[in-house]
Amino acid sequence: LIILDDLGLDVITTRQCNDLLEITEDRYGQTSTILISQLPVEQ
Repeated sequence: LIILDDLGLDVITTRQCNDLLEITEDRYGQTSTILISQLPVEQ
C-alpha cells in the first residue's frame, strides 16, 4: 500500500508528473494506491 497525501496542492514539474504516472502505472492491478488531496474552500 502506498498513500500519497496532499497531492495536487502545489504545482508539480513535468518530471514529477512523469514519476507519478510511472508509479501509478507500475502499481495498477497489482497493489493498492491511495491518492488524497484537499483544496482550500476558496479554490
